[in-house]
Amino acid sequence: MEGFAARSYGTGGPDNRPLFGETSTRDKIISLVAGGLTFVLLVIYWYQQGDLEPKFRSLIYYILFSIIMLCVCANLYFHEVGK
Repeated sequence: MEGFAARSYGTGGPDNRPLFGETSTRDKIISLVAGGLTFVLLVIYWYQQGDLEPKFRSLIYYILFSIIMLCVCANLYFHEVGK
């Protein structure tokens, strides 16, 4: 982004402030957990209703498998297994 000039927005200098104020890491984690839990609960509800096309059911299975494999790989990496 070297070719773009920093915008000052009338403040006299570059304005690097967040749009909605400072957010802590704790707030971000809480938001991610709440959003993820809401998504999972909605998918479970949708799945239990039985009004789900087979292509979406296989997509849900694929996504769940991908998330589980990502978690397994992350744990192996963080615990330095195989070094």
